[in-house]
Amino acid sequence: MATRNAHISHQTVQNWVQWFGTELGIQLRKFRRNKNGRKWHVDHTEIKVDGRTCYYYRCFEKNGDLVEVMLSDNKSQETAETFFYLCHDTTGFEPDMITIDKEPALESGMKAVFEDRVEHR
Repeated sequence: MATRNAHISHQTVQNWVQWFGTELGIQLRKFRRNKNGRKWHVDHTEIKVDGRTCYYYRCFEKNGDLVEVMLSDNKSQETAETFFYLCHDTTGFEPDMITIDKEPALESGMKAVFEDRVEHR
């Protein structure tokens, strides 16, 4: 921008990123619908955000493509159910198989959302 004699502040760039990044993410999500694989891998990670513990849930398909992510303050069955509903809404279909780590909340959340229609590994 400086080579074109346009002087902008860092706050302006940050505002652009927040506005266009959000809109771009929403538009790109539409292109992922019905294009993901039928085998998902789901896990959660405990991270620190502003000094407090949060839980980062993520879902990948078999080929490593991202299905959905979510950041939560708590680790419970209700949170896992919400995450699986987000994954279902993003892809537009139910997977054939879900591989999860040994987190009991993820397993119970998956069973509550997909019942016996999805194979669990």
